[in-house]
Amino acid sequence: MAGWLTQWVRALGGTSARAGSGTGVAAAILGGARPAAPSRDAQTMTTAYAEAPWLRAVVARIASGLAAVPWQAWQRHEDGSRTRLLDHPMLTLLERGSALMTGVALRRVTAQHLELTGEAYWLKDRDHAGEPVALHPLPPAWVLAIPLSAGDSYRIALPGGRQVLVPASEIVAFRDPDPRHPYGRGLGAATALADEIALDEATARFLAAFFENHARPDMIVTGTRDAPLSEEGAKRLAAVWEGRHRGAAQAHRPFFTSGAVEVHELGGSFQTQHLVELRRFSRDAVVQGFGLPPEKLGILASSNRATIDASDLIFAKDVLLPRLVLMRAVLQRDLAADWGEGLEIDFETPVQEDRAFRLEVMRTQPEMFSPAEWRALAGFAATDDEAFDTKRFNPLQPRVPAGNPG
Repeated sequence: MAGWLTQWVRALGGTSARAGSGTGVAAAILGGARPAAPSRDAQTMTTAYAEAPWLRAVVARIASGLAAVPWQAWQRHEDGSRTRLLDHPMLTLLERGSALMTGVALRRVTAQHLELTGEAYWLKDRDHAGEPVALHPLPPAWVLAIPLSAGDSYRIALPGGRQVLVPASEIVAFRDPDPRHPYGRGLGAATALADEIALDEATARFLAAFFENHARPDMIVTGTRDAPLSEEGAKRLAAVWEGRHRGAAQAHRPFFTSGAVEVHELGGSFQTQHLVELRRFSRDAVVQGFGLPPEKLGILASSNRATIDASDLIFAKDVLLPRLVLMRAVLQRDLAADWGEGLEIDFETPVQEDRAFRLEVMRTQPEMFSPAEWRALAGFAATDDEAFDTKRFNPLQPRVPAGNPG
């Protein structure tokens, strides 16, 4: 294998790479630092976040949920066990972020970049001892080239036109790969919804233009060809018309005139154009495209108490958890490694207990659970006489008060 691989690398011009050297050969074959700029769709989606209300609502809800999840540090021991570290510089760094941005804001903008463009980047800032002390988010549009191996560099375009090369070791790179080119730029969920987002924006602009009407009247009132209105007659007719019909109290009143006039209506109808339904379709496409339960955005037309309660579990398990797993893997590779082997990063799971399921289980055999366990399920603390009570009882049956044998 080394023979043909070496010949392939040399044919591609990678004479300095050695067969079997792992990342060196891969970099030579796949192109090393890829100069591909962020896709136009990715930049469009970043701009759309500031303009498309439903895109902003969905992405902001996901980003806020991810930013609120606490992170943990663990020390892995040789026997396979691990100890939680309640105080560690990495945790302090994740909470502090930088002097320009708190840790919560850092994680929030990171989630926004990931949802919109499929990639997000942090630039490490180190102290004199070489330890990371600050993290700065980089907009994906600033990243012009991404490396293939650890020895390559990122090419960053700074405001003002200056470009710098940043070693891969100084970047924390989150990326949702594009399956068409997994070694290239990321692919955000918003990209697949570009047409729906553009449709909603076009519909909104059309509605705004409808009310502004572009100086177009709703109707034109004229005389007939045989009996045209004079300029003075048109003024008198307009004054009478306005006086009889302006205001909500005079709406839908008939107008009677002895003169010969013709009315030409120019206004359109929302019902015939189905614009409201069109906007609702675009909204639902965006919400469903991100996998967000509609109840999390206050869309309750088809909801009930059960679906509203279940929305929290769905949001945590199917929306937040997969994204947190991706972020954990990146932080373990690109950040925790700065403090040596054995340090592991983890998150507190946002998936809360399914209380409805637990209640159903407990109701099947209620005598198997103590009063303290029933109180805990109801959200109450155990009372003193129940805290260590191992007596089983049926909460569906009335309890006999102490001292009352009957």
